Amino acid sequence: MKKKAIYLIALVIWAIACNNKNNDVKHDTFHLETKQNKTLKQDSIKSHTNKFYQVSGIIMHKKTWCGGVQIKPNDNTYKIKPFNKKKIYVIKGLINSDTCKIVKEIYTNSKGAFSFDIESGDYGIIVEDWKQTKFRLPSYNFESMGMIKCLKKEYKKPDIKLKVTNKPISNLSYTIIEYCTGGNVCNPCEGTGRP
Repeated sequence: MKKKAIYLIALVIWAIACNNKNNDVKHDTFHLETKQNKTLKQDSIKSHTNKFYQVSGIIMHKKTWCGGVQIKPNDNTYKIKPFNKKKIYVIKGLINSDTCKIVKEIYTNSKGAFSFDIESGDYGIIVEDWKQTKFRLPSYNFESMGMIKCLKKEYKKPDIKLKVTNKPISNLSYTIIEYCTGGNVCNPCEGTGRP
């Protein structure tokens, strides 16, 4: 009789222990599922907050007349033209530098138009060749240190500044001026003659 009672008590204890083990497993599984669902919800929230907005515009090109031969009436050399099939860069932030982060490299089409999608934030568009590489002074001599300071200051400015918020940006425009030899944005007195 005693043996039966001990056996019965042992069986009850074993059943309770197994039941607790199963409850632990179920609890762990539920906890894991809850954690996964929470992660999925967070990921879906992130994907909804990363909205992209379209930015579009046009880049034109103008060559300056440097004097010399008289321009013929039908000569289109010095008229504003599309800056077609040229690479432009989109940088993070509003200051150009040798180490700035390039977030996009895009090309203009045959009409000089460009378009890209980007998240909200501050960006710069770099169009001119001398701003697309590490800053180097041109090879010709300068008459004053003021010219060097001016070029360094200009180099830091993106050709187009962008503040992308919660809507698309369109109708951006920029015209590249091709100066005569010795002329540049800081020395426009050379090569500013118009035909």
